[in-house]
Amino acid sequence: MMLTTLGEAVDKTIRQLRYRIQDAPDAPFDPDEWEYIGVYAGTDERATPHFHLLVYIDGDVSESLFNPVVDTFVSSCEYAPDDGRGNRPDEGAVEIRGNGDESIPYADRETLLSEKSYTGQNSQGAVYILTQLPHLRDVDKMARDELLHSATTDAWGGHPFRSSVPKSDIDEKYLPSDPM
Repeated sequence: MMLTTLGEAVDKTIRQLRYRIQDAPDAPFDPDEWEYIGVYAGTDERATPHFHLLVYIDGDVSESLFNPVVDTFVSSCEYAPDDGRGNRPDEGAVEIRGNGDESIPYADRETLLSEKSYTGQNSQGAVYILTQLPHLRDVDKMARDELLHSATTDAWGGHPFRSSVPKSDIDEKYLPSDPM
């Protein structure tokens, strides 16, 4: 199954991420200086599963730190094109926000995609990733591909949300105050 293969590749990718950020001999950060959240999402057409990974790091970081992480994903996932198409760090697979004087873009109530109310400051990345969580609602209110991805993820039995901290410890500023 595609989600199982993707999940195995994501496991290897997160291990590589942890190694590069905190465990390698030249790793730039300690374990308490970074966190991640991730969601298995489906594309708008054909509900093709893919993974969004958002990493928060307390400090400046170079995009090149993530190149081996992306390479691990491409080599581990049989569905990722061998040429890296869609997964090239220099073409958007890796985006850095907040280095130096650059601020992290936050979402406000006026720019959110839904009428749900959010509390606190939500990074646009966190809001986007969390809106990608698969969900089931009235079938006649769901787009076909949204329904396909959500039903497939539900039947998969895996967890569509991953994080470096327990779900119970995730700060409320990243979660909607109304259910999605």
